[in-house]
Amino acid sequence: MVNKFNEITSEIKGFKEDLNSHVAMIQEVRILSKDMSSLDKRFDIHAQDYVNNKDANLIAINGVTDQIKHKWERTEEELEKLEKAIDVNRESLLKLFNNLLDKNNV
Repeated sequence: MVNKFNEITSEIKGFKEDLNSHVAMIQEVRILSKDMSSLDKRFDIHAQDYVNNKDANLIAINGVTDQIKHKWERTEEELEKLEKAIDVNRESLLKLFNNLLDKNNV
């Protein structure tokens, strides 16, 4: 009977030790869970910051691209005007030159 009682006592002692180790593990899991939650929040903040920064850069790049496109279109218009002016001046110079040649040949 005493042996049986000692066995039960030792089993209860073993259960208590197991229970204490499980409680310690549960506390560690809770701490890790809090740390993971904190890291997850920090990651979310960094991810949102990245998205905002990327969007701002895309807006800036698109704005510069639109400005370049607008400036190039204006430059093309100016080049067309210059070409027309050169053509008009060339025709005038050719007429003047031909008139001078005609007067000298007469």
